[in-house]
Amino acid sequence: MVVLICVDGARPDGLVRAATPHLDRIARDGSTSQTVKPVHPNLPLAGQQSLFRGVTPDVHGATGVVLNGFKRTIPSLIDIIAQADQKVGMFYTIPSLREVCLPESADVNYCNARTHVSDGDNHIVEMAIRTAAAEDFDFMFINLGHAGYMGAHYGWHSDEYIQAMTFTDNCIGKFTDALIALHQPVDFVIASNHSGANAAGSDDLPLYLWGYRCVQGRKLESDISLLDVAPTITYLMNLPPAKEWQGKLIAEAIKDHPQAQARNQSTVFGLED
Repeated sequence: MVVLICVDGARPDGLVRAATPHLDRIARDGSTSQTVKPVHPNLPLAGQQSLFRGVTPDVHGATGVVLNGFKRTIPSLIDIIAQADQKVGMFYTIPSLREVCLPESADVNYCNARTHVSDGDNHIVEMAIRTAAAEDFDFMFINLGHAGYMGAHYGWHSDEYIQAMTFTDNCIGKFTDALIALHQPVDFVIASNHSGANAAGSDDLPLYLWGYRCVQGRKLESDISLLDVAPTITYLMNLPPAKEWQGKLIAEAIKDHPQAQARNQSTVFGLED
């Protein structure tokens, strides 16, 4: 099983200030980058579609705060997984995420649109855990939207946003621990779709890859874009990426990929700092 967790509006500088013991453990036990490049415009809808369709907003057309001009012609990650007869479960707090795939592509498609309260994320996690206990998914998508709501309403460096990031970390820990107890093997990809419009400081995004096929304890050195998430997930699922996608595989994070093995070899022989 592969699981994509998207934390709306997660920022590396916010994670540094927040208490995030679960993400800290995931970083130690997996591969991570805190310098992933967002798409532009750096907005929620643009990032959602680029995360799943592997192309920039000027190609998929979601460039504003509504989906006017959005084109469904670019294959979605979830559509590709569904077309391969893989079972998909989607659990999210932001209604526009319905548009990241065709309606029939998800076997379970559950939305709880309560980003304004932290309990909305907790409800999503609990529903996902209960459903995963009863269903044999090949791919799960979990969206946690409370931190993004708090950042947009109180500021991307506010105490309210930082508190929301701590709560989000608790939700991630609760979900990942439960899923590991239910399903093995499993790989987790934890990403952010945007880092806050007009937020001060860097607009970089965090990314974590953790699980059965992911390299342990690695700070990723390659240049990584939000567009690279979809092709990396198809690789983890042994599926081909869409030819239209502009992103690339994050090869150094995957244990069985020659690029990751070559970096391991250079470390053994003292060729890496």
